[in-house]
Amino acid sequence: MAEQDNLLDHLRGPFNFLDPSIESIRLHHARLSQLLPRPRPIFLRDGAATPVMGFPVQRNRSALRLAEALRLYIESEERAQVATLTGGAGFDLRSHQMAWSNYREQLEEVSENLFSSNYGRSFPQIFWLDHSRDLVTILRGTPSRIRRLDLQIGKRRGEQLRYTVLFKFLQRVIALCYDLAARISRETGQTEEELFPPILTLMQDNVLILTEDHVGRELEELVGYFRGYLKIDGRSLLYRVALLRSWHRETLAADPFLRRTAETLHPGSDEAPDSLLHRQGYLDILSGHPGYDPAALLGPPEIRLWSALLEKLKEFELLNATRRLIVEVTASERGYLCPGSAAKRLGLPPQDVELFRETRPLDFSAPWIIDPEVSRVGLIYDITEFSAIVSIVRLADRASQNDSYRQIFTFQHRINQIARLLRLRIEKYLGDGAFYSGRNPLRMLIAALRMQRAYAAAVADGFPFDRGMRLALNFGSYRLLPLGGSNTTEEERYEVYGHGLVELSRLVSGKKGLDFEEIKSVLIARGYDELAVNDFFAPVTADSARATFDRAKGEFFAELSRDGALVNEGIVATERFLEELQRSRHLGPLFKAQRDDRSYVVVAQPAGPGERELIAVRRLGLARLKGLDKLSVYEVLDATGWELKREDQLHRVPLVQAINESFTASLARAGRPTPIRPL
Repeated sequence: MAEQDNLLDHLRGPFNFLDPSIESIRLHHARLSQLLPRPRPIFLRDGAATPVMGFPVQRNRSALRLAEALRLYIESEERAQVATLTGGAGFDLRSHQMAWSNYREQLEEVSENLFSSNYGRSFPQIFWLDHSRDLVTILRGTPSRIRRLDLQIGKRRGEQLRYTVLFKFLQRVIALCYDLAARISRETGQTEEELFPPILTLMQDNVLILTEDHVGRELEELVGYFRGYLKIDGRSLLYRVALLRSWHRETLAADPFLRRTAETLHPGSDEAPDSLLHRQGYLDILSGHPGYDPAALLGPPEIRLWSALLEKLKEFELLNATRRLIVEVTASERGYLCPGSAAKRLGLPPQDVELFRETRPLDFSAPWIIDPEVSRVGLIYDITEFSAIVSIVRLADRASQNDSYRQIFTFQHRINQIARLLRLRIEKYLGDGAFYSGRNPLRMLIAALRMQRAYAAAVADGFPFDRGMRLALNFGSYRLLPLGGSNTTEEERYEVYGHGLVELSRLVSGKKGLDFEEIKSVLIARGYDELAVNDFFAPVTADSARATFDRAKGEFFAELSRDGALVNEGIVATERFLEELQRSRHLGPLFKAQRDDRSYVVVAQPAGPGERELIAVRRLGLARLKGLDKLSVYEVLDATGWELKREDQLHRVPLVQAINESFTASLARAGRPTPIRPL
C-alpha cells in the first residue's frame, strides 16, 4: 500500500463523501487508486525550499489549440443534436465534420506521444485528468447554448442533450485510442492493454469527473445529472435525503442504542452524524429502526440508488482530488511560473510562484512528454586500483576475503549515509564507486569532503583498499532513459547517461585524449621492441608519470602535467560546477590562502552553531581528457585546520573570478606565461 499512501498524503480534497483514510481506500478503492498517477516533487525558486507535490503541466500554445479544438467540436456536436430533433434545417454537416477532424488530428498526435513515451509513467492518466478540466468547463455551458439554439428543446431536453453530446464524444475518442493502441502495439511489441489508458474506461463508467469539478454535501450540483443522466426527479430525491438527515440527527441524539451501534461500526462518527449516511451498509441497518418511515424517507429502491450514487461520488472525489494536483505552469525568462490559483490548491500563498529553473513540466505535444535532458550537479567517487587489490584478496584465505567484503560493505554504507543526510540521489553503483546527482552544488561539495574523510578514517582502521580515493564534481547535461514497466504501481526508474556522466568518469580516471600507454601497448603487441618503444616515448611519458595516494600521510591531491594529463588522487571539480556553486545564496565568505607555493581560495562555509567547513579550491588548468574538449579543472582540498586571517577575506568578488585571479597571480610569480582562456 506504499504507493497509495504516497498519493493520499498529498490529496487535499475537499472530501464530502469519501473517507480518505488508508483503510477506506484499501477496502473500497484499491483498484482505483492503483490507476491514478503518483504526484512528483515540484521544487520552488532555487530548489532549496521544501518541494510541493503535484503534476506540473505546461500550458503552451499546443495545449491551448487543443482546448480550443475541443470547444469547437463540442459546440458543433450540440448543433448536430439539435438539428437531429428539428429536422436538420440550416445545419452545416461539412463544418461539423471539419470540427471533429481538427480535434481528432490534434488528439491523435498527443495520444501517440503519450503511448510511445509512457514507459509506466502514467502520462495518459495525467493528460486525461488535465484535459477533462477543459471538457467540464465546456459541457457546463451546454444547456444554455442549446436554449439559445432552440428555446423549447433547451428547456425540455437541455440536460439530457449534454450527456448525449458527452457520450458521442467518448464513443469517438475511445475508438480513436483503441485504433492508435493497436497500431503502436504492432510497432513496439507492447500489448494493446498496456497502451490503452484505463482511466478513459473509468471516466466512461463514472461521467461525474467529465461534467463536474465540485459536488457539495447538499448535492445541488447534481440536479442536471439526475435529470439528464439518471432520468429521475432529482429534486424529490434531494428533499427526501434532507428529511433523512434531519430525522437521523434527532434519532441519534435520542436513542442511546443507535448511538452505541454507530460508534461500534464507525468509531468517532458521533462528531459528524451526517457522514454515517455516507458509509456503505449503514442505511440498510438504519432502515430497520422502529421509527424509520420508508414512505417519507428512502424506500428500498431509493436506498439502492443512494448506495450506488455514493460509490460514484467517492470515486469522483478521489479522481478530482488527484486532478487538483495538476499545476498549469507557464514559461518565463527565468524559468516557469505557477499561477496563484494553482499555488493555493497546493497549500502555497495565493500568488504567482516562481519554480526552480530546472523544472521539467509535462508537455503533451512534445515527443518525449518530459524533456529527457536535465542539468544536474553530479558526483562520482572511485577507489584507486580496486580491481588489483581484489585480485590479491582472492588469493588470500576465506576469512580474509570475508573480512574485506565486510569492510567494503561498511564503507559504502557510510558513504550512502552521508549522501542521504545531504539529500543526494544515488543514480548507479559503479563497482568500486558510485554516481550521485542533486540540485544543490553546496551540499554536493560538502558531501565530497565528508566522503573523503570517511575514506581516510577507513584506511586508518585497516581498510584493505588503501591505494587512494578519487572524486569528481560537475554541473552538466544528463539524459534520463525511463526503465519503468506498464504497471502504474511500480516506482519510476531511470538510467542516467550522457555527456555529464562521461565528463565525470574522465575526471575520475584522468584518461587523456592522447593516451601514450595505449599506443605503446599496441606497438609492442605488433612486434616492436619494448625497450625501443619506451625510449621513443620517454620524453612525453616522463612528465605524465602518475603519482599515487600517500598512505602514510593520508594526503589527497590533484595535478596537471605539462601535456594536460590529469592526475586525480583527491577531489576535482569543473568550472561549470563552481559557477553553479557561486550562485548559491548561502555560500560562505571567501578567503585567499597560501600553502607552500600554491595559492588557494578558501570557502568558510557555516556548518552549524559555531562550526564551519573550510574548503580550499585552486585552478589546475586545462585538462586533455579522452573524448572531450579541453576542460578547465580545479582541485578541491579539505582545509580543516588552516588558519585564516581577517585581512585575507575577499569582498564582493565572485568565487570563480577569485580562483582564476589567484591562478594567474601564481603563474606570474613563477615566471610562466598566462594561458589564453578558451572562448
